[in-house]
Amino acid sequence: SYVGSYVWGKGFVLTDTEAQKLFSHDSINRDVIFPYLVGEDINRNPAQKATKWVINFFDWPLEKASKYKECLNILQEKVKPERELVKRAVYRDYWWQFAEKQKGLYDSIRYLSRVLVAARVTKYINFVFVENGQVYNEKTVISCFDEYMYFALLQSCFHDQWVQTFTSTLGSAGINYS
Repeated sequence: SYVGSYVWGKGFVLTDTEAQKLFSHDSINRDVIFPYLVGEDINRNPAQKATKWVINFFDWPLEKASKYKECLNILQEKVKPERELVKRAVYRDYWWQFAEKQKGLYDSIRYLSRVLVAARVTKYINFVFVENGQVYNEKTVISCFDEYMYFALLQSCFHDQWVQTFTSTLGSAGINYS
């Protein structure tokens, strides 16, 4: 299991309207704009579908990212100024990339058509299958399984008891699954 990507910069995140506009301007933008699944989508959306989009340049060098001018301009305008103020050099130097890309996660699920996810901060831990091919927010937990036996295990009373015993709580508001 993994925690999702930590993007660090509001400029990475797009509304549906913004994403559709970028798609209509140049279809090449589909290479770097992905659905962005957050914990709230899992807990509040009955379909557990991403309601936002995110610009993702993976671990690409700036030269390769420069092919996607509109997307890179958004990050240069909205993310770069914020990143220039942080102490960690890798965040400043690679401002067009996510702060924590979670390469291990995406390598592990590359060949799966679906994965099990849960919101990390929640009142009740509930795993659901979602379609792969998205970017998962750091407030999600992704289990690299696509079979129902793992779903049954993660939804079992045994796992729930483990969660209640070993996971930190947020008082009466819920848990912070770890």
